Amino acid sequence: MFLLMRINAVSFFIVFCAIGCIVIVAGLLLPSKFSAEASATIEAPQNVIFKQLSNAKNWEEWSVYSPKNTPGLKTFYPKPAIDENSTVMQFTSAKNGEGQLVLGEGFALEGQNYTVKLEKANLLLNGKISLQPFDSTTTKVNWQVQGQVGSNPLRRYVAIITQYALKNEMETSLVRLAAACQKNKKTFTITPP
Repeated sequence: MFLLMRINAVSFFIVFCAIGCIVIVAGLLLPSKFSAEASATIEAPQNVIFKQLSNAKNWEEWSVYSPKNTPGLKTFYPKPAIDENSTVMQFTSAKNGEGQLVLGEGFALEGQNYTVKLEKANLLLNGKISLQPFDSTTTKVNWQVQGQVGSNPLRRYVAIITQYALKNEMETSLVRLAAACQKNKKTFTITPP
């Protein structure tokens, strides 16, 4: 009986190790880079949308980096800014830890570049929100985010989940962006691309 229990324990250990090896090898085959995209057509002039994108304080109105859109998140703005061409928002939450949004190069006729650094997740996201006017009152907004999780095979599984979570957050934020732009216009609609 004791010998039979010992054989079962050894078999269980071998199966457990084999499954662990399969998970690790499969993780190594997954990509270390991820990206997410979302787009919307907003009935607002390009300059009205760019005003929302080019100031980090405005991001609190429509993005996930906002206490009103993400419960438990706190934001603050360090002074002075990193440089005259960027606006910085720092944030903290019990769930995600500390982070920083840095608005980089932005042009009213093109869009806004930015980075988000999440300390707890050791993650850097590079994003670009592009603006393509259809006419003087309608603009297509294309949002792209890229990140990299490194060589850890388990983090590569997390990258897959992160990619889909980001896409959902971006789509929700675009709806909020359209609503924020509505405050500067009398008419407003948003249509899928």
